This record gives sequence, structure tokens and C-alpha cells, in this order.
Amino acid sequence: QWGFIVMRRLLIIGVGLLFVTTASVNGQSQFSDVEFELREALKERRLRQAENLLGRLQKISKSKQEQGIVLYHQGVLNFESYHFIEAIDYLTRALLDLDQPRTPPHLLGMVCFYLGRVQKDGFYDGPAALSHYAKALDYFLKAGNEPWVARTYFQMARSFALSDLEQRDYYNTKALNYFKARQELYPLELAECQNLEALRVNQRDGLTPYAISLFNKAIELSLANPRTNSRVVGKYYDNLGYLHSKHDAKLGLSLLRKGLSHNLKLSHHDYWIASSYTNIATVFADLKNYDSALYYQRKALKSKQQIYSTDHQEIMFAHIHIADLFEANNQFDSA
Repeated sequence: QWGFIVMRRLLIIGVGLLFVTTASVNGQSQFSDVEFELREALKERRLRQAENLLGRLQKISKSKQEQGIVLYHQGVLNFESYHFIEAIDYLTRALLDLDQPRTPPHLLGMVCFYLGRVQKDGFYDGPAALSHYAKALDYFLKAGNEPWVARTYFQMARSFALSDLEQRDYYNTKALNYFKARQELYPLELAECQNLEALRVNQRDGLTPYAISLFNKAIELSLANPRTNSRVVGKYYDNLGYLHSKHDAKLGLSLLRKGLSHNLKLSHHDYWIASSYTNIATVFADLKNYDSALYYQRKALKSKQQIYSTDHQEIMFAHIHIADLFEANNQFDSA
């Protein structure tokens, strides 16, 4: 009889453990599913949907690692929303929560990677960005994740000073060679590298036929890919148009307007939209058409005011550009 009672109790305990284990597995599966949706939404800059998914992910996160992952995504969402101070805060906290032996090195690499992005694209601090990218690179190498190693090389190339052509060329070439050998898998990454290579060639040799062919190849690869973000295509047209405008204002303006039309498909307030307006204003200023220049520079300011805090240096630059235009047009009181 005692043996029967013991077996019955063991069976009850076993069933209980099975329910706990099943619930735990289901919880982990639910977290992974929602996180996958969130990553896709962030990749495609569906930010409102990403915010909703992030709220769901936060509610179902249990472990410290899951909470660290939530903080990481909050950092990425704030980066994509141009809230750079908040992005730094969330990503730094994520790194603290995830700094444990069981955390996959790839995940730690992603946090460091985005810390680098915030420093470079949010605060224009190349040295700080390179420090984070170096750590990200170590983690990606440890994880054996070659695509992210190559993406980190590309971001490192962007982060060196424009005067440091040798280092920019070294790291971009490493990324370019990797993506060129796998063009079918990574056409958009290859396009980014070719755009950066075109800018480097232009800086060294001017807008040569080779530089133009690199820009055109980047545009061609991007337009042919269904994953392409309109902003990416707009950026390439913007770069090519601005450089052409130094020699052929009419062609330059045509390309800049084409870039602007691509950017406006995505949003009416974005860094690259503001950049397009600024570049168009610069071309008109070079042509001494100050009224048109002022019109576009004010649109650039309005766009920047929607995405940056009032004390961000991009807002300061926009006001300086407007003041310069007033001075050039002898409207000193308005300046």
C-alpha cells in the first residue's frame, strides 16, 4: 500500500512538472514569435507596429535575458525614431542585463553594433562609434557570424574621418568583397558598400565615370530588390545628384528631385528628406537663386524639427544655413 501511495505521489509530481515545463516552453516560443515579428517591423521601419509588438514582448518577458532583449529592441526603436539619448540609455541597460555567461555572443554583438550606430548617426562621434564596433566585431567573430562581421566592417568604414581614406578604404573593401561574392544573398548590403566606394573615389579622383558607375550600380541593385526601402534609393540619387550639381546644375537638380520623390514615399519627415531639401537648396544658392534656396532650406528645417530635439546640432545647422542665405541675399536684418 505504501508503495502505491509513493508511486501515486510521484505521478502527481511528474504531471505537475510536465505542465510547468510545457508552460515554460510555450512561453519561450511565444516570446520568440513576437520578437521575430518585432525584428521584421523594425527592419522595414514599421515603427508604430514595432511599438505595439514591443509592448506585447515586454508583458511576456520573464527571465533577465528576455528583459535584456526587450531593452535592446527599445534601444533600436528609439534609434529608428531619432530619439538618440533614449536609445543610448536603453542599449546601455540592455548590455548590463545581457552581460552573463549564457548570453549568445551574437546578441551582445547586436547591442554593441547599435550603440555604434547611435554614436555615429545620432551624435556624429566617429571615435566612440568605432569603440563600440570593435566590441561588436569581437562578438560576431566569436559567434562565427560572417554577414554581421561584414556589416560591422562597413559601419567601421563609415565611422572613420573623411580624411582617413586609407582606413575607410580598408574596411569598406573587406565588406565589399564579402557581399560581392554573395550578391544574390546580400544585394542591398553590396549596394551600400558601392555607394560608399563611389563617395571615396569621388573624394580622391572626382566624379569619374567609375564613380558614376558605382552609384548607378547601387541604384540598380536597390531598385531590383523587393526588400528595398525607398529611403535607400533616395539616398543614392541624393548623393549622385549633389555631386553632379557641381558640374551640371540641371542634371544635379533632376537627380536630387528624383531622390526626394523616393524619400517622400516613406515619410514626410526623415533625415534623408531633410538632406534632399538641404542639397537642393545648396544648388539653388550656388546658382544665386536665393528665394528658391530659402524655400527648400526652410522645408529642411521643418522636417528636422519633426525628428530632432530642439538642441540637436542638425537644428542648429539648419538655422545657420538659413542665416547664410539671408546674408548672401543682403537681407542682414532677417539673418
